[in-house]
Amino acid sequence: MNGLQQQDDTEYGDEMPDQMVQVSNALAEQRATKKRAQDDVKLLANRIALLKLEEKKAWKKIEDTKKKAVDIMKVRQRNKEIRSEKDNLRM
Repeated sequence: MNGLQQQDDTEYGDEMPDQMVQVSNALAEQRATKKRAQDDVKLLANRIALLKLEEKKAWKKIEDTKKKAVDIMKVRQRNKEIRSEKDNLRM
């Protein structure tokens, strides 16, 4: 090695490992942040899917309730008509 090369090695010898450690730590932190973000995306996607499923069940219950209400109204109307016919026959 020549004198200039040796001087550069000793001049930056202590700083390079610190810089490498900083870069390595920054990369590790960035990877961890990316993993957390990916995990958050998965959790949110699962939560959205669950909410959509719950919404679908709720709409089904609403439709079933509407059908039952229509059926009840028909039965009440039919009972009213039957009572009315009976009342007419009694007169």
